[in-house]
Amino acid sequence: MYEPSPSEAKDDAAARFWHNYCNHLKKHHVPESSRLWYRQRIESYIRLHDGRRLAVHDAADVIDYLNGLGRNPVLETWKIRQAAHALRILFCSMLQMDWCQRIDWSAWNEGIRKLPPDHPTTARDSPLDNECIDRKSVV
Repeated sequence: MYEPSPSEAKDDAAARFWHNYCNHLKKHHVPESSRLWYRQRIESYIRLHDGRRLAVHDAADVIDYLNGLGRNPVLETWKIRQAAHALRILFCSMLQMDWCQRIDWSAWNEGIRKLPPDHPTTARDSPLDNECIDRKSVV
């Protein structure tokens, strides 16, 4: 009897995962022309989490990721909204994670706006950094 190699089994599992995700995109009326972009948003999220199984992710992981996207000065707001929607479909619809209700998805959909690079909450290189942080103790 034929047994698939570990790499073939992994490829089959990945193919099933993406097929299932695509079905959820259809269920949520994501236009066909956007589905590849949704997949790319999820692939970026997965790559950033370096092989951690999605089953062990929690709301903090998703919120931290989205906050990170929001701090990117070159990323357009619609791409952040799309990433939030892609993650919502993944974790709430497809994987049905209990913690999904703890994320204010409407804020990521309707309330998001880009902050200017000099906005205080972005905490880049403000003068306060030099006054309050002893850089030698951080290293």
